[in-house]
Amino acid sequence: MRAIANRVGITAGALYWYFPSKADLAVEFLEGVLEALMDASKRATTGSSWGEKLCQAVRAHIMFNFEQSESNKTYNALFGAAHIPELVRNIPGSRIVDLQRKYVDIFKGILRNGVRAGEFRAVEVTPTAFAIINMCDYVSAWYSPNGRLSQGEVASLHADLALSMVKAHARRNRH
Repeated sequence: MRAIANRVGITAGALYWYFPSKADLAVEFLEGVLEALMDASKRATTGSSWGEKLCQAVRAHIMFNFEQSESNKTYNALFGAAHIPELVRNIPGSRIVDLQRKYVDIFKGILRNGVRAGEFRAVEVTPTAFAIINMCDYVSAWYSPNGRLSQGEVASLHADLALSMVKAHARRNRH
């Protein structure tokens, strides 16, 4: 609480004027990160094909993580923790579960439409959406700016990986 208070230029005690508990502060933070991530992903998915939209959503997710690295390290630490569902249940009016569901629905919609259009092979949409999101979520945890690949190259690599997970197999002509 002190670190947060110092960052915004108030005392730790003053935070309690705005947030009744640490859990309320965590929920507010998580909701803000999820809303910003959803907005970034929605704005990015303008491609003409479902494959382009999937790649754009993956790149947007990863670049958002890089741009918000401090926030996302905190988000990933909290979101990956088993106690988040309990935390959310104890905060009346929390929108975290709804926001998480809506974010997953963005990927599920892309996958479902890509399958219908014949661009993607028949996949289990929900687990595939979670696999792609999980693949994107932790890039900022291991990425090093001193490494061989730039942030953009890592984002593009992950977009290619996501696309190869779902891409329809080309039919071969048999003579």
